[in-house]
Amino acid sequence: MCNLKWRQRVPQMEYSPFDSTINKLAAIHGIADVNSFLKPSSTHINNPYLLWNANVGTDRIVQAVQENQKIVIVSDVDTDGVSATAIVYNYLKKHQANVSFIHAQRKDGHGLHTVIDKVPEDTDVLIVLDSSSNNWKECRELKSKGIDIIIIDHHQIETPNYYSVLINPQQEACQYPNKEISGAALAWQICRMLDDKMNRNFADELIDLAAIGLIADTMCMRTMENRAIVNLGLEMINNLGLKTIIRSQELAYKKLGTIDIGYKVVSLLNAAARMNKLELSLELLTTNDEERASEITKQIKKLNTERKSVQSEYIEHIVKKIDPSQKIIIYFDHNKEISKSFAGLIAGQIANTYMRPCLIMSPDESQGKTYAGSYRSFGDFDLKAFFESIPLVESTGGHAGAGGINVKNENLDQFVKMVEKRSKYLDFEDVIEYDLEFDADEINEQLIYEINEFYRISGRNFPIGKFLVKNIFVIDTKVKGKGEDTVEVVSENLSLMKFKTTRDFADKFPIFSVVDVVGTLGINEWFNFKEKKVIKTNQMILDDFRIR
Repeated sequence: MCNLKWRQRVPQMEYSPFDSTINKLAAIHGIADVNSFLKPSSTHINNPYLLWNANVGTDRIVQAVQENQKIVIVSDVDTDGVSATAIVYNYLKKHQANVSFIHAQRKDGHGLHTVIDKVPEDTDVLIVLDSSSNNWKECRELKSKGIDIIIIDHHQIETPNYYSVLINPQQEACQYPNKEISGAALAWQICRMLDDKMNRNFADELIDLAAIGLIADTMCMRTMENRAIVNLGLEMINNLGLKTIIRSQELAYKKLGTIDIGYKVVSLLNAAARMNKLELSLELLTTNDEERASEITKQIKKLNTERKSVQSEYIEHIVKKIDPSQKIIIYFDHNKEISKSFAGLIAGQIANTYMRPCLIMSPDESQGKTYAGSYRSFGDFDLKAFFESIPLVESTGGHAGAGGINVKNENLDQFVKMVEKRSKYLDFEDVIEYDLEFDADEINEQLIYEINEFYRISGRNFPIGKFLVKNIFVIDTKVKGKGEDTVEVVSENLSLMKFKTTRDFADKFPIFSVVDVVGTLGINEWFNFKEKKVIKTNQMILDDFRIR
C-alpha cells in the first residue's frame, strides 16, 4: 500500500493559482472550452446518414414494418447489448411492428453462433446488435434460408462479411467520425434515421438507454458525441426499468453522473448477465408494467448480492496462485473453476489491484482445441493490439482495454514465453497520479461539488480525478460491511473510505495521528427515512495514505 509513488499530473495548459478549481482542472486536462466540454449539447451528435450501409439497413427495416414482416432482434450478452436491444425493440413496438428478441447467456460467449439454433425459421429480418461483424459463416447459413440480416455493431472487423448489411463505423468505407461509439448509441442513431424515414419522433425518448450503453462499455469520454449522448441521456431518464433501478438505489434525488450509473445501475444489469439471467435485464428495460419492473429490480439486486459473494470466492482462490511479478499477469484456469461469466470481471479486479494487465484463460469447450481468455488492461495500454502482435494468438475480440483471445492448446507454453519476452520492457509504474493538492482545512461541500461537476461525465480517457489532501487528523476508525471488508477513517470534515480490504487496514491508522491521503472526493448522499431528509457527508475513496 505505502510502496506506491505519488505524482502530480503535469498540466497540459498553464493556469494561475488564483483560477477557480474548475479552470485549474480544465487546464490540467487541456480543455480550452470548459462550458462546451462540461455541458455538451445535441450539436455534438453526428449525422447518422454518415454510417456506411445505414441507408440500406433502415430501408429494409421500414419495409419490414410496413409489410408486417417478422423481425427478430439478437441481443448481445452484456449491458451495452441489452440496452441496444431495448432501444430497437421499444422503438419498433411503437410502430406496432411484428418484433421479438432472442439471446444467449454470458457463459455462452458473444456472437451469432451462440443463438443460431434459436432463430425462428419464418424470420424475415434478423437484426443483430452489438456483435457478430465477423460471423460471416453464420450469416451465410441464415441468408441461404431467405433471412435478411442487418448487423449493427462497433467492434473491430477482422474478416469481410458479404452476407449481411453491416453497419459498423470500423469499416474502412465508413465516414462516421466517431469510432468510439457503443452498440447502444449506434442503435439509437439508426432509430433516428427510422424517425426521419417514417416521419416520427420516437427516438429522442430512448437516448437514456444509449447513455447507459456508452457508460457500460466504458467508451471514450473525451469524445464529444459520447459526452453529449451521456449528458442528454442522464438528464432525461424515460425508461421505466431505469427509473425503477434509480429509485431503488436512492439516486432519484441527485444529479446523475457516470459514476452513479456505473456503480448503482450498470452493476445491477451486469449482475443479471454474469449470473446468466440476461432475460431479467431485457425484460426490465422493455416492460411497461411498474409492478413487474419493481419485482425484477428486487430479483436483480438479490443476484448482485450473490454475484459479489461469488466474485469474492473467486478472487480469494486466484490471488494465491497468480504470479504478481509478471508484467502481464496470466492465470490458467485449467479445471474451469471460474465461470466464464466472471472471467473478465476477475481479470479487471486483479489488474486494478496489481496495477498491470491481466489475462484469465480456460479450455474452450466449443472449440475443444483452444484455450479462451478474457483480458483487462491497466491504464491506457492497448492490450488488444499487444495480443494481436503475437502470431500464436488465433483470434481476438473486444476493445483495447477489455476483450478476449483464443490460443491453441499446443501453443500455450510458447504463448506465455512470448508474452513475457515482449512485455519485459513494459513499464506499469506503481504510481498514483493526482490532479490537485489541498489542505484538510480547504475541503468543504462546495469544493467537492465543483469537482464532481467537472467529472460528472467521466470514463475511459477521462477518468475521475484523484486528489492529495494533507494534514488530516484521524479521530477514529470503523470496520463495516457484512464481511467486515470496509474501513471508514473518521476525521473532522472528511470520511475516508476503503472498500474490499481487511480489518488490518484499520489498524494502520493510529488514532489521533495526522495523515496525508490520495483518492477521489465525493459527497455521500442518502435518504434517512426515519428523519425524512437527505443526509450528506464529505467523503474520499482512499487509494493510499502516509502518516506524517
